[in-house]
Amino acid sequence: MPSTRTLFWTPTAQDIDDAPDTKFRLWVNKRHNLKLRNYDELHAWSISALDAFWTAVYDYCGVVGERTDPNTFFDASRPMETINRNLIRAKLNYAEATFVEPKSMSSEDLDACLVKALTFEELYQQVRFVAHTLRTKFDIQRGDRVATFSPSNAEAVVLCLATLAVGGVWSSCPSEFGVTAVLERLEQIEPKVLLTADLYKYAGKDFPVYPKLEEILAKLPSVKNVVVVGQLSHDREPRVDFPADKQGKTWMTWNEMVRLGKSAPVEIHFERVSAMDPVWILYSSGTTGKPKAIVHSVGGMILGQKMVQNLHNATTSDDTQLTFTTLGWMMWNHMLSVLGCGACMAAFDGSPFSPSSSTIWALAEKHKITILGLSPRYLQTLETNGYIPNEEFDLRHVKQVQTAGSVLKPELYDWMRRNIHKDVWVNNGTGGTDICSLFIGAVRSKPIYHGELTCMALGMDLQAWDEDGIPVIDAQGDMVITKPFPNMPIGFWGPGGEKRYHAAYFEAYPQKQPAVWTHGDWIEIHSLTKGVLVLGRSDGVLNPAGVRFGSAEIYNVVEEIDEVEDCLAIGQKLLDGDERFILFVKPKKAPLEPSVTDKIKLAIRTSLSPRHVPAKIIELVKIPYTTNGKRLEVPAKKLVNGHDYAKLNLSSAEDPECLKVFADHPELRLSSEEEFQDFEYDDENAYDSDLYIDDDDRQPQQAQRSTSTRNRPQEPASVRRYQPPPAPLAGGDDSDDDAVGAGAGAFGGLRGMGGAYAAAAGGGGGIRHFLNPNAFQTGFGGHAFARPPASAFRRQYRAYSTAILEVQQGRSYGGGRSNLMYGGKIVMPPSALDELTQLDIELPINFEITNPAQPELNTHAGVLEFIAEEGCVNLPQWIMDQLRLNEGDPIRIVGGRYPKGKLIKIQPQSVDFLEISDPKAVLEQALRNYSCLSAGDIVEIGYHSLTFRLLIMEITPPGPAISVLDTDLEVDFAPPVGYVEPEYKKPSESLPSMRDKFNVDTKGVQDVDARGSGTATPVLVGSKGKGKELDEASASWEAFKGTGNSLGGKRVKGKGVKAKAIEQVDENSRIFRTDQPRIVTADTQLGARKVPAALNLPFGALFFGFDLSNARPPPGSEAEAAEKGKAEESSRAAAAPFASLTGSGATLSGRAARNAASAPASGGQTTGRASSSQSEQKPTVPFSGSGNTLSGKKPVEVIEID
Repeated sequence: MPSTRTLFWTPTAQDIDDAPDTKFRLWVNKRHNLKLRNYDELHAWSISALDAFWTAVYDYCGVVGERTDPNTFFDASRPMETINRNLIRAKLNYAEATFVEPKSMSSEDLDACLVKALTFEELYQQVRFVAHTLRTKFDIQRGDRVATFSPSNAEAVVLCLATLAVGGVWSSCPSEFGVTAVLERLEQIEPKVLLTADLYKYAGKDFPVYPKLEEILAKLPSVKNVVVVGQLSHDREPRVDFPADKQGKTWMTWNEMVRLGKSAPVEIHFERVSAMDPVWILYSSGTTGKPKAIVHSVGGMILGQKMVQNLHNATTSDDTQLTFTTLGWMMWNHMLSVLGCGACMAAFDGSPFSPSSSTIWALAEKHKITILGLSPRYLQTLETNGYIPNEEFDLRHVKQVQTAGSVLKPELYDWMRRNIHKDVWVNNGTGGTDICSLFIGAVRSKPIYHGELTCMALGMDLQAWDEDGIPVIDAQGDMVITKPFPNMPIGFWGPGGEKRYHAAYFEAYPQKQPAVWTHGDWIEIHSLTKGVLVLGRSDGVLNPAGVRFGSAEIYNVVEEIDEVEDCLAIGQKLLDGDERFILFVKPKKAPLEPSVTDKIKLAIRTSLSPRHVPAKIIELVKIPYTTNGKRLEVPAKKLVNGHDYAKLNLSSAEDPECLKVFADHPELRLSSEEEFQDFEYDDENAYDSDLYIDDDDRQPQQAQRSTSTRNRPQEPASVRRYQPPPAPLAGGDDSDDDAVGAGAGAFGGLRGMGGAYAAAAGGGGGIRHFLNPNAFQTGFGGHAFARPPASAFRRQYRAYSTAILEVQQGRSYGGGRSNLMYGGKIVMPPSALDELTQLDIELPINFEITNPAQPELNTHAGVLEFIAEEGCVNLPQWIMDQLRLNEGDPIRIVGGRYPKGKLIKIQPQSVDFLEISDPKAVLEQALRNYSCLSAGDIVEIGYHSLTFRLLIMEITPPGPAISVLDTDLEVDFAPPVGYVEPEYKKPSESLPSMRDKFNVDTKGVQDVDARGSGTATPVLVGSKGKGKELDEASASWEAFKGTGNSLGGKRVKGKGVKAKAIEQVDENSRIFRTDQPRIVTADTQLGARKVPAALNLPFGALFFGFDLSNARPPPGSEAEAAEKGKAEESSRAAAAPFASLTGSGATLSGRAARNAASAPASGGQTTGRASSSQSEQKPTVPFSGSGNTLSGKKPVEVIEID
């Protein structure tokens, strides 16, 4: 679950439109025909298209230079661990890029505050003069080093830009450094010119520089020229004379150096060098040895700083920036880059608390500072002292406060809003001397949350990795960068620099190839906000009992306690390889009372967890800090763990003496029992120490630890040395299982084995020292050394669809990989296989997959292959849709075992599924690509060229998932979505029945059984409904009965042949006879409806219905009324009735047939109607009687049926 964030500031729609990153994004969209919608998508593009992105930064920010390759500008093809001299293919000059946007700004000198301001015109002219002197008088060539040992002042800015203008390399040390600290840095790089000052002021006192300078110069034979600035003089002339012993070096004042260059050409000749040539050398803190001389490149600094200042910090030519820093911190070099945006840089020297806490704020008001760069420690001090700056000064023009150097506590966000102004933009970032820029910062288009850094910097593929090198989200991890970026150092200065450079940044995860940049910060990336929490240095990470957490978590809680002024959190190693958490506290009022100690423990337990509670809380008089305001955690940790104080480099320490207490603190001496850690967690964590030792053993051990005052023995006691586990129990001896079965509980088996292991360890209860509580879980197999179950596999990855495997692997899978595209199995990286083989797994291997941003979204799947990129998994598209994932989103994968399925109920999501002729066979084939199924999932199967989506409605047995491999699985189908059952309309009671509609008289029908018997035939009622009687011939005629009669009355062929008797059907046969009348009864498939029986047809003949020619319309209907009207109208007609087909020998036209006996002899005209005399002479009966043909004649022969 992602931790909760509280919103501090959110941009308006206008803020987003005006944000520099928004304008850049729209420019990129237009240039590359993209549709990037927000910053997160812009960042994703920036790390996926590195060359296109950095080329866009180069063009968009208007960098002046010369590209050396028209096709490739940023070459990221080589592994980032190798020093790529062609990473940036251009020729550039840092000073030239600085003067792209000149701005004239006049500002008077500030006498008391020691701020020197120059207009851009004055700055350009002084750089021109000094660069000319460097070239012509000091013989500074390309690659020569120029250094300073001085306070932060305008002269240092001028000399730096002049050095870079001629192609030299810049380096600096602040005046407060001691001799050793300066020599350890400058001896490595051998500068030819050294800028210094005669005096510097700190905390209201003047300090001379010459005494230290003489010692430094004596050991720097490379220095040929020394330039001195009168730091405390208005005219910049030194107040102190040069030393008598100049040691063979040329000394001059700053003003003399400027005068020597006034013969320079009107325009500065900027020496363009390769983008990967050195620009300046910075130094690490040196707390772990001699400071590393970190070499930065010209192109890396230009691109990295241009990107940050223009796109992240929103710096413009209307800004004036004041950052409290020294020449010993990379922030001075970073602040220099605001000049390239046309902004004004205020160079400040001195203490921010001298003469009072209002010093910085007085400068901010007087010079209308718009950007303030402050350290979190400075702000914390103001907040602790209750200082409120906006009560004294008008600070409405301060539009943003930039903080860096350490973690900014959440409450300081609100302090700035209250005490500066309500609309101040808090720009909290983190970077490092290693890159002289930012890894994580802010942009104006994204909201800001308390305590969280807003976003990863553009072009930085930043991730948090766990100890196994697996990316994690919403969990703490080591900060790594996985792809090249331009402001990587180009090495360490001096012999073996490349090897030392590789060891410093690329060897933390040797199992990962290619190697990644490891910065040493402990962070947590939030899945929803995409922001980052910085939790401290990873080399100072606390790891008691395998539970890793950053010191910043502790500081945020402890510093909220009123009685605490400051604190320091470190880990002390134990002889069993574990460590315990030690918290040093400086109380506001000494001594540290036990009640305050209890309050601290309770606050940590409540706010964090019982695992975060320190093993010891120790009072300190002073907490050690560097001169840059960072806690000296690592040196203190080294001293606590036995490192020699004399071997530590403490040149950057604010007060080195206060570190000595850590070397041999009496409360840190371990007794023989304390050499091993006992961890007491809450019962809810299932790691309480009661589970490891008997209650009878607990009290004496605790009493012994509380009274022991022995120092740590030189050699660990023999009873504490590791012993291999005892031999396995003899066959049939299952005493450990008996202990469990006897009700010992989940961990009862340990008690049963306690005696054997205690004997092996040399003492009672020693078993607990061989158990790692984080590696032991219930159900591992009954003993402590069984392999962990599949559920122990818990990892976070970035999710990508299987469709992009072709891109990732350079392989074409095509449409034939139905198991890849339409299956329920994922593709994992090779490292997952390595880890899974260490677990107690059973095939098939199944996992629960969860979207950490929405934990309620989860599914289950198997694994197909282990060929994905490290840190990534590839999922079928239906899983991406199910979990609402975009490409690259984080997912959490946990191993699991699921029962074999017995039944699933499936609902197709389209009626098209009904077109499949054999859906069960298709489904059986498709499920072979699945390992498990979850209720509620909508899975996809492929069939020919179609894709069908199926909802898993139910699974049996119920649970989170079922396995569908190697099992007999029954399938039940629900109607598809959108399917409508055909409805058969039932007539209402008011509608006429078929009998009424066709007026069929069934009274004369004899009821017969379903098999048919009887001879009755239905009688049709006349059209007029009055029971017209038929003549005898008509009544005796049975249609289609008899043999040999055609419709014309003629005999059929085979006359004289007697018809064969109809074959009888066995009485038990289910065949219905159709040659005999029947009616349908209730026991038939048509139910109880009474319908007319079939006609008396020959057996095997078909029956298509009744003769409807005489059917009358339903009574009372419109049709009946219309028929009555027509009948009445016909009766009133005067014309003679028409006798159609009546009489003998008449044709349809009324003429006599040719062979008629009554035909006239002559060809006289015959009327179309038969004469009345003819009708009277010979009445006719149409189609009645037996054997009449259409002409009225008798057939030749009638064949009777026996």
